[in-house]
Amino acid sequence: MKSRERRWWRSRFGIYIGVILLILTVLFILDYQGKYFVPSGRISDSPPAPSLDWRDERNWQANLSVGMTQAKVRQIFGEPERVKVSNFLETWVYGSGEIVFADGTVYTWTEPDSTQER
Repeated sequence: MKSRERRWWRSRFGIYIGVILLILTVLFILDYQGKYFVPSGRISDSPPAPSLDWRDERNWQANLSVGMTQAKVRQIFGEPERVKVSNFLETWVYGSGEIVFADGTVYTWTEPDSTQER
């Protein structure tokens, strides 16, 4: 009787170990993909260099428009110095200038005071 119980326990124990190893393997693979998967073909984690100087208010007037995406603004001016978030709006701060986003697109902006920025 005891040998039968031992065999049952060993087979059940093997199943438990197999399931645990499977779960750990899946978690490892998901963690690995999260850390090392490079989306959209980017090779580096460093942000792209801004194409225009945000300190020049002419760049704001010529290149910003209502409805522009956050990705496009980031491409033009680079990373903001600060980000403020409220219930419905997100504000990116560049010096004394601010760009306000609603639903991920430009809603309005205030150009920086060029006399203070230089």
